[in-house]
Amino acid sequence: MLKTTSEELACPREDLSVARKEELRKLLLDQVQTVLGLLTGKTNKLLTRHIFQIIATLAVPLEVQA
Repeated sequence: MLKTTSEELACPREDLSVARKEELRKLLLDQVQTVLGLLTGKTNKLLTRHIFQIIATLAVPLEVQA
């Protein structure tokens, strides 16, 4: 739905009515919060996993030196 909406708004056709443009705009705005929430969640999971990998990698040399 987001792809279709963005394509229609980014490359407007002459036959696209004002009502359709408004409908697409409303649909897109309705989904912004959901999309941002999903992206934030995925990014946080990825960063958390990466941070734990870095910590695990750094912890090994410290144990070997001791």
